[in-house]
Amino acid sequence: MSYSVHDARDVVKNLRACLSALSLKTPTSASYEGSGTSSSVCTIGLMLNGCVIDNMMPGSSSFLIGKIRPGDVIESVDGKEAKPENVVELIRGSDVPGSKVELKLRSSDRSFKELHVPREVRANVLQQRNLFMTLDEMRGLASSQILEQRGKKKP
Repeated sequence: MSYSVHDARDVVKNLRACLSALSLKTPTSASYEGSGTSSSVCTIGLMLNGCVIDNMMPGSSSFLIGKIRPGDVIESVDGKEAKPENVVELIRGSDVPGSKVELKLRSSDRSFKELHVPREVRANVLQQRNLFMTLDEMRGLASSQILEQRGKKKP
């Protein structure tokens, strides 16, 4: 099945509208993602290796803040020293949607930053992640279609 650039643009437009509507329904907050086996209600979308941030879940508040980078090290959570054995529990905190986690991070350039990241309902973050991934896939398909059409044109 072949899609036109117009079809891809329509799909992307509709997905953006869905994402926007979803964002309006959820608090702009973040919570800890964890290992997937957690019984927590909330997440901020961080993927950790000890206290080191490996990545962020697309669509999560930690991702949307735009100031957290893979390789950043969590020094403290809500003013308490973060250690590999306690960082997950500290981030989980109250596990209340909309409540904020205060993170003190050390960047790779050794500078520090303090951020207040809101917790979000885990199910909403998963929906946002799926929408982000679909948008990214559609962007790739649209780019491929544009390149293909340009290749067919004769100067």
